[in-house]
Amino acid sequence: MKAIYISIKPVHLNRIISGEKTYEFRNYIPKDGVDTLFVYESSPVCELRYVIKVGKIIEYPNKILKKE
Repeated sequence: MKAIYISIKPVHLNRIISGEKTYEFRNYIPKDGVDTLFVYESSPVCELRYVIKVGKIIEYPNKILKKE
């Protein structure tokens, strides 16, 4: 398992959990492949909330394929 920690504001994290937000864009791209995210919910909650398994990381300028 290769993992990283990310911090996400509660408003965005709630949209991810509800399925309204399906992508999270970051400037940082890990050099080694990552398959797990430890998600820290920032202020006012301030706690590690989720462990998420992820698929392939898509890097710019590659496009995200839409599911039909």
